[in-house]
Amino acid sequence: MNKPVIGIIDWPYMDIDGDLVYCTPKEISDVVIKNGGIPYIIVPVQWDVDYANTRRIDTPKLTEEEKELLFYQLSMCDAIIKPGGTKTYEYENMIYEYTYEHDIPYLGICAGMQIMAHHGYQNEKYIPNIKIENTPIVHRKSEEEKRETGECTHDIIIYSGTLLSEIYGGKNIAKVNSYHSVQVPEIMIHKVSARSRDGVIEAIEAPDKKFHLGVQFHPEKWYQKDPYSEEIFKRIVYEANQKRLEKKKEIRL
Repeated sequence: MNKPVIGIIDWPYMDIDGDLVYCTPKEISDVVIKNGGIPYIIVPVQWDVDYANTRRIDTPKLTEEEKELLFYQLSMCDAIIKPGGTKTYEYENMIYEYTYEHDIPYLGICAGMQIMAHHGYQNEKYIPNIKIENTPIVHRKSEEEKRETGECTHDIIIYSGTLLSEIYGGKNIAKVNSYHSVQVPEIMIHKVSARSRDGVIEAIEAPDKKFHLGVQFHPEKWYQKDPYSEEIFKRIVYEANQKRLEKKKEIRL
């Protein structure tokens, strides 16, 4: 089938029956399929780790064999999407390092953007994210607040000359949804491409890569209301297809 394969990183959680399951947001797989991609679920290769109940600091390092299995999964992908989540793990950082090294299109959503923001500091002192407190803009509502007042949204300021600006058709102001309670630190290698009006970093990108975009908001939950959110997924599927064609050309050579 002549369609690009989009790897979507699963994350673990405990369901209501107490079973450990891996979860991928249906909204992401739906919008990938809608725009011509094939979703491919990437699961952790450490079968004996209870991720849902284990902190990252307590998870064992991947063995060389486990790394090989992980990289084999990635070799089948033309692009990677890292969805949001409450925790991140070593294998997810390794995935980003792999995509960066091989210039594989990458979309980091929420926690996926936070992984991008810490790229380059993996072997240095860890720079923690910052809790969002006492800001003029509400970045996260409780479930009760959402029932009473609706979804949490705010404007972002998009910087010109960025990939995000190109995707948004040159707009410098856009409305996004918001589900986050922390922000990434200012010290990072990537370029900031958008902020909220109170200065919180809302999007970053790697200018030396064809498509490495991180967004703090959730376009997968917003694309049916906002065409620009869908443009993000259209663009990564397009870039994934370009990557697929590159790989086919290399094989022929």
